Amino acid sequence: MARSKNPEIRILVSLGWGQKDYSLGSKNAREFAASVRDFIERHRLDGIDLDYEISDDPIDLDGFRELVREIRKSIGGDKLFTITPDESSMSVWDGSLVDEVFDYVQL
Repeated sequence: MARSKNPEIRILVSLGWGQKDYSLGSKNAREFAASVRDFIERHRLDGIDLDYEISDDPIDLDGFRELVREIRKSIGGDKLFTITPDESSMSVWDGSLVDEVFDYVQL
């Protein structure tokens, strides 16, 4: 319905917080990324936003790196990949990596 009213709209799914999605996803990053791609395609979405709040998620920097690289590779360059960090995420943050894989950072 939104696309019929505004053909230029971009619709993204947002991966939320509080379920340890990042650390669990990083355990099998390729499979997780494929499921993200499948969800985006099935629902004809334009990409994914990571609501990156990790105060209760035990992901480490290596896990973050692998996870976001796999998601980017899986969804391709034609889909939007954005991240919305909070202050807790700064402990697991790599600015050059963020520049490499994300289209937007939303503060």
